[in-house]
Order: sequence, then C-alpha cells, then structure tokens
Amino acid sequence: MRGKPGEPPRPMLVFCRQLYQYEFGRPHDSGTWNRAVRADRSDAGGIFLLARPGYPLTERAEVTPADLALYQWVVPAVGTLRRIRIDAIFEGVQTRPHFHLETSSLTMSRSLLLSSDTITLLPRSEVQYDLDLGVLAELRCPCLGGDMLVKG
Repeated sequence: MRGKPGEPPRPMLVFCRQLYQYEFGRPHDSGTWNRAVRADRSDAGGIFLLARPGYPLTERAEVTPADLALYQWVVPAVGTLRRIRIDAIFEGVQTRPHFHLETSSLTMSRSLLLSSDTITLLPRSEVQYDLDLGVLAELRCPCLGGDMLVKG
C-alpha cells in the first residue's frame, strides 16, 4: 500500500490498548518498511470516569466514592473488567449506588451519558476524541489512582 505522491505520510495501522497506543509507519518509497514505532504512555491508565458536560459533579475539582454513590450509573454486566473496577470504587463506602442501567455496549453507554444524568467508566480508546471535543467531561476521583487501573 503506497500513498499518492505529494501526500503526507499516514499511519497504516494504529493499535489502541489500555496503557499504550502504537503507530506503525507506512512503507518508504523504496518499498522498505519504516521500522520506527512510537508508543505513548497514557496519563490516566487508559480509563476515565465520565459524565456529560454540565453534570453537577463536573464543577468539583475532585469527587469521592461517597459523592459518586449518590448518582445513577451506567454499568456493564457483573464480572466484566469495567464492572469490577466500578465495584472496587465503592469498597469500604457505607452507601453504595443502585445500578439500574446495565449495558456492555460502549455506544449505548455513551448515548446514555449524553442524554441523562449518569456516570460510567470507559476506556481511553473509546472516549479520547469526545473528551478532546468537550462532548464528554472527565470526573476527577482519587479512587482511580494507583494499582486498580493497571490490572487486567
């Protein structure tokens, strides 16, 4: 696969994983592969706590698990990695949220976030563009730091 003359080089293949994003270059005009690989470390461990812009908790510099327990969540099925991470947020918290909206569809989770007052965790690869455009807002929570984010 070759680009047209005069076009800027484009990545042929982009892999997004939880902690790293890799870009492999296109073949040089001589037909040899560009062997350079770039890896960018995610600064948030690859997963974000999200809500719609203007959501009441977006005004806070930091939210706590007790704050999050008072609001409605969109969660995936029990036993999934995201659900395990969501449940881990509330370990040791006296009041736990009631999870009434359950879907493993990232598209449905995003739609529910945009159309209602709900919260969820979604991977960087699915929401980075929405965050950059301001379509979704990140909630800052100290409970998302440390080892919890690098498991799995």
